[in-house]
Amino acid sequence: VQRVIEKTDLDREYETRRPTVKNTVEGQWAMAAWCEEAGLNEQRERHLRAVIALSPDHAEARKALGYRRYGSRWLTPEEHMENLGYARYKGAWRLKQEIEIESREAQYELLEKKLRRDVRTWFDQMVSGGRYADLAEQKLAALDEPAAASALSEILADRNQPRGSRLLSLAILTRIAPGSGNSALIRLAMDERDLEVRDACLAELKRQGPQASAPAFLLELKNKDNKRVNRA
Repeated sequence: VQRVIEKTDLDREYETRRPTVKNTVEGQWAMAAWCEEAGLNEQRERHLRAVIALSPDHAEARKALGYRRYGSRWLTPEEHMENLGYARYKGAWRLKQEIEIESREAQYELLEKKLRRDVRTWFDQMVSGGRYADLAEQKLAALDEPAAASALSEILADRNQPRGSRLLSLAILTRIAPGSGNSALIRLAMDERDLEVRDACLAELKRQGPQASAPAFLLELKNKDNKRVNRA
């Protein structure tokens, strides 16, 4: 036995009345009214639906079931919104295109977080030289997911990372997502103390052409620090 359903006196009275209800608009409507007085909401809805099955334009039954007239059609507010191209999403009505875009963005963010962990792990394993170093190097060589761009930019900008790791992250970044790390490249071209890393960043910006970095370097020409002006 999973559960015991206790029938109230009203339930028993309903079961007694139900077989006597005529399957007509009047009979079903009267039974729905009795159910409303008795507080039997589920049974009331059943008889209201029987009414509109017999008389689709029965206004009172439609309204009792939550329908509204939109032009020549009876629709629930939910059906009306769905016909307009909306869907319920996170407690609000949103256009299906918006939901799709937000869903894709959420999936991208999840992938980006996963790759941030993975890329960090692979670089750490490669630097450590342990038994996973070769596998980590293979993983990095095969990396082709643009969502890894933020993780690679972080490695590139991290001065605690070995120079080889930083230069490798730059090479992978420019291969899988050219242009996506330009803000980091510009910052490093101006501020990086490691000349080899700085020159590598500048070389990549030159390769992309002036449209990639000229505006940022032009702003630096207004800097009060003469060294920064000369570098820009």
